[in-house]
This record gives sequence, structure tokens and C-alpha cells, in this order.
Amino acid sequence: MLPKGRIILVTHRRVILLQQPSNLIAQKKFNPARDPCAVLWDVLLEDLVTMELTHGKKDLPNGAPSRLIMYLQSRTLEAKDQVRVIKCHRDSNQAFEVYSSIEQARSFYGPSQSKALVKTKVTRPYSPFADVVSSEGICSWSPQQMPTSTFGSSEQ
Repeated sequence: MLPKGRIILVTHRRVILLQQPSNLIAQKKFNPARDPCAVLWDVLLEDLVTMELTHGKKDLPNGAPSRLIMYLQSRTLEAKDQVRVIKCHRDSNQAFEVYSSIEQARSFYGPSQSKALVKTKVTRPYSPFADVVSSEGICSWSPQQMPTSTFGSSEQ
């Protein structure tokens, strides 16, 4: 969770900046499974060239940086398409944590890794039986044992 109701999401393929609806920020506790967000931007890890931790205007000079600047390879000449800025909470370690998360995703899943390695290490996050499918692709559960999902339901 970032300032101003923003959320940074790092996946095995991209970095996504989400915005909570403004009426939900002060109104109630946010539930990402139920409450929709708007996608402000997304960046493929393969388009990320480098990153830089910087201080914001109101940061203390000796304090922790509160911004992460991502420099991208771009197919256009516009400067705005080549940079993404992630503003984090001041006086916290959040910018460094975001930087570390993106670096970890790049090193583990990035373009330098072979496609075969990525395919063997990444399970489908939406698959309810990712753990019960054998290497031959055979499910070891009977239909009576299949788990029921409560994702998206109003019951807790």
C-alpha cells in the first residue's frame, strides 16, 4: 500500500500501479478481492532498463529515499513513456522494499532467465489444483474431494 490509495503489485511478468476508488479510501476498509481498482500503468519486466532510489522534495536529506524511478526502454521518443515514478511513504523503508521486490522478480523471472525455467517454476495462480496435479498432468483428487472456492462471495 502506497500513499494516496495506491497499490504497487509485482508479478512474475510485470509491475502494476493500481489506484483504489476515491470513495473507498476514507469510507471503509479496502478489500482487494471485492473492491475494484483502476490500473494507472503497468511495466513489463523485460522493458525495465534500470531503477533509481531518490529523495522527494519534502524528504530529510539524511533520511531514507521515498521515491523509486523506473527507467524503461521505449518504442516512442516521448520522455513520459520512458520513466515511471513510484512515490512511497516518507521516513520509511518502503521505497527500498519496493526496489528489492522488483529486483527479486527481475532476477528470478526476468528476460535473462530461460523460458523453460520460468515455465517450470511458475504455477498458475488461479488454478485450485496446482499442488495436486502430477508431473504427467493427472489430478489425484476425485470430484467429491475438489475444494470449493469462496473467492468473490459476500460470506466471510
